[in-house]
Amino acid sequence: NFPQAPVNRSPAWLQGLLDTPTPPDLIGPAVTFLILSGVTVFYRAPDESILPLVLALGVGCNVYFLNRKERQFGRAVLITLIGLIVGVGLGTVLGGLLKAQLTTIGFTGEKFSTMVTFFLFWLISSFLR
Repeated sequence: NFPQAPVNRSPAWLQGLLDTPTPPDLIGPAVTFLILSGVTVFYRAPDESILPLVLALGVGCNVYFLNRKERQFGRAVLITLIGLIVGVGLGTVLGGLLKAQLTTIGFTGEKFSTMVTFFLFWLISSFLR
């Protein structure tokens, strides 16, 4: 006798927050954040002044992708701001831990932090409502 599969007992608020995207819903944000990541990596400037602009574009794109799903602008902005804070914080911590490895491939901590934030934005815009 095989054991029964567990019943999905996640709370209603969590079920309302998670999304099961279709492939086109994954491709749009993925291409957008890959382009922004490419600009982050390949734009050569001594002072890295492009990073705040690219990050601001990423915030705007993430708000757009989230707002497009549920038409709740305030919720989209709040989720995006939380993602921005978590992404920059996580990227900064990981960048500090991997500083020696990042410098060998020509990355700075700021570029790495920006790319971690874009990856988190892609996860948020694809798998959250």
